[in-house]
Amino acid sequence: MVGESKDMMIEDVEAPEKCMKDLLEGFMAGIEDARRKDPEYQKLFAIASDYGYLLSEVCHKMMNVILDACQVLKDKDGIKINNDVFAFFLSLPLLAFITKRLIKNEEGFSCCVDKTYYLLSATLKEVIAKVGEKDAW
Repeated sequence: MVGESKDMMIEDVEAPEKCMKDLLEGFMAGIEDARRKDPEYQKLFAIASDYGYLLSEVCHKMMNVILDACQVLKDKDGIKINNDVFAFFLSLPLLAFITKRLIKNEEGFSCCVDKTYYLLSATLKEVIAKVGEKDAW
């Protein structure tokens, strides 16, 4: 009887972990399926014949998004763009990744996303404030 009680306790602990694992695997599979059905993914998959071309396409897409963001700042708010602002946008994915990880480790997961972009927007404002007339393009 005592042995059965121990076995039941072990099963009780393992069951939620297995359920969580199955749930997460199902969730990830759903995300992957949705991504595979996306026309942009299908186009990239079809034309990416090697890693070099794939990386080139990723770089091209990222650069276009960065140039669009700089243009929005310029057109919407009259913000002058210089190499520092451009470099900030180039480094944004890495900055966001590191900032999220630091906040998550220090404060927990629940607030890391909102706080990450709040801190990064404050940093961007500091970078923009330092843009001089001679530096702008």
